[in-house]
Parts: sequence; structure tokens; C-alpha cells
Amino acid sequence: MKDEIRTGILRYEAMAGLCDYENPDDTGQTARDRTQYETEYAAPRLKDGSACHSPAKVVRFLVEVCGFSYEESLEAIVEDMRSWPSGPRSTALDPLADAQEMMACYGNIIEALFDLKVVRMAREGDEAAKDFSGRVTRALMGLGRDRTTKPEPLSALGP
Repeated sequence: MKDEIRTGILRYEAMAGLCDYENPDDTGQTARDRTQYETEYAAPRLKDGSACHSPAKVVRFLVEVCGFSYEESLEAIVEDMRSWPSGPRSTALDPLADAQEMMACYGNIIEALFDLKVVRMAREGDEAAKDFSGRVTRALMGLGRDRTTKPEPLSALGP
């Protein structure tokens, strides 16, 4: 990964409160980023108020703020996540509880689904992690609206 895009990831994580980083070439950047971008790009918050990592938010920030391409941003976040330490898994994992927490945290299904897809990409070769992510995805899809009714056509919304 290029140093510039790694710096972009750190820049996002600092702005979102996920890490303590200050760009040595631009002190004060984190404070300016929070003022300018936090409302639009803030990390989703868990019930306890702590920020959680969202690949969707990071990729958006890298593309829209830092000017990187979508492809290189997606590749960079996957590479970054592959470098994270992983440990033994709990046997008490609950896909439905995770899906419910994701919906409460994210507020929309698209970012949650994108993040789960990125997790599967980052955990290539870890079949247990990929399987669990797939089960959370299926649970998340089940939380959506009643799929027996069709959405209103756009024309019903008026001019």
C-alpha cells in the first residue's frame, strides 16, 4: 500500500476518533477535519457511544476527501484490515444480535452490507470468519421491510 493512502486511512481514523494520530506534516489537520467532515463521515456509534470501524465510511472519505480512486481505496482498506490481529473466536456468536446492532449503529442497510462484504474480502482464507459474516448478512437482510409488499413507485411521491 502506498504511504499516501495509508496516511489517508490514519487521517480518517483520527478524525473519527478511532485512533490517536496527527499528521507530522500538517499539525492541526485532525481538528480541521473534525470541524469540516465529522458530520458527513463520522464513524457509526455503538450503544455505549464508542466509535466502530466502518470500511464504507473510510472508503468514502478516501475517495471524496483525499481524492483516491474507489478501486485503490477499497484495496487499501482490505489490505489494512488483513493486517489486524485476530484471536480465538467466541463460540457464543449470534448473527442476529450482530445484525441488529449493525442496523442500530449504522442506520442503513447499504453501509452495513458493504462493510460485511469488505470483512469477507479481508478474511479471505478464514472460512469461519467468512461464514459468520455471511450469516450476519442473511440476518441483516431479514431485518428489512416486509418483502411481501412492493415499494411505492416514485410517481406516487409527487413532483
